[in-house]
Amino acid sequence: MKCSTGKKQHNSQALAEQALIQNRVQFDASKAIGVYQCEVCDSWHLTSKGQLNPVLKKAMEDGSLQREIDRYQWQQQYR
Repeated sequence: MKCSTGKKQHNSQALAEQALIQNRVQFDASKAIGVYQCEVCDSWHLTSKGQLNPVLKKAMEDGSLQREIDRYQWQQQYR
């Protein structure tokens, strides 16, 4: 069932956090900083509001987010 908010649905917080990281990797202009459980559909969505998600924060601090961004950009050059 689609959510009436029109946002992409994720079945768990962990999957939404993975999508959050991937979103930041693939889209330079991404403003998504967190995830939340929707009161309408009970799925998880990305959000640009609120506090920085701990998983995203850790990825930013330990450099793993930048490594993923670099890898993604490198792959895009050779497609």
